[in-house]
Amino acid sequence: MKGFGQVRIFRQSRRETTRHYIMIQSDTDNLDRLSKFDFDQLHSAHWNIEAYHRVLKQECHIEHFQTRSTTAIKNHIFCALVAFIQLEIKTISGEIKNW
Repeated sequence: MKGFGQVRIFRQSRRETTRHYIMIQSDTDNLDRLSKFDFDQLHSAHWNIEAYHRVLKQECHIEHFQTRSTTAIKNHIFCALVAFIQLEIKTISGEIKNW
């Protein structure tokens, strides 16, 4: 890519769609060593972070509070995180299939 530097492009085909991912790294020597396996690991980690945020918002309702005091907001965030941990424990133990 002109004026941008070296990049590595990965293509992922799923069902009837194809997605292209562009990766850049400040150390261009390591960019040449980046393999499809490395990309898959990074993509999986990124997807897990996205899923975590989705669950916090949709299932644990971290954004739904009607208070303005700092202590109450902190308590609500703490309780939402505890709820996520409880969901994870139930998933790991097999009580529920997924969150």
